[in-house]
Amino acid sequence: MYQFNVFLLSFTKTFTILNLALPNAVTTNYSNSLTNTSQTFTRYNGSGVFHYEMLEIVVTLTGTYTFTCQSHADTYGYLYVNTFNSLNVNVNLIAQDNDNGGNFQFSITIVLQAGATYILVVTTFAPGVTTNFFITTSGPASIALPSSTAMTTRSSSSPISATTMATTTSE
Repeated sequence: MYQFNVFLLSFTKTFTILNLALPNAVTTNYSNSLTNTSQTFTRYNGSGVFHYEMLEIVVTLTGTYTFTCQSHADTYGYLYVNTFNSLNVNVNLIAQDNDNGGNFQFSITIVLQAGATYILVVTTFAPGVTTNFFITTSGPASIALPSSTAMTTRSSSSPISATTMATTTSE
C-alpha cells in the first residue's frame, strides 16, 4: 500500500493506493551462481570485495516490476538505469535492497519505462561469499534476461515463445 499527500492551497488530502495483483502478470525466472571467478567490486563507503552478477534488463512495456532473489546466502540487489560502473557504484543507481524479500533476500519493486536499459546487480550482504541464486521477476510483460537459465510464464492460456528463452505458459 502506498500513501501520497496532495497539497492544495492550505488543505491536505491523503490518497491510499492499494497494490493489486494483475491477472495477466508475467513471471520470468533466472538462476546462476556467484563464484570465486565472478566479477568483484567494493561497495560505496564499504570495505571488502563482493562477488556479483550483472543482468541487463530489457523492458518492452512500462509498468511496475518486482525482482526477488532466493538463495542460501544473505543477498543484496542493486538496480541501475543505463549503465553500471563497478568503480563508481552510486552512479545511475535507482534502487537497492537487502532484506525486503524475507529470509535475508532482496526484493525490489519499481516502475520501469519501456525502451530504457536497466541493470540488476546481484551480490551478497557479506564480502567474499559465493552462492547459487534464483531471481524471480514479475510485471506486466516478460523481461529479457540471459537465456541460459531463464524461464518465462504468463497467466494467460496461450503459449508464448522466444528464441532466446525457454518459455512456458501456465494458468
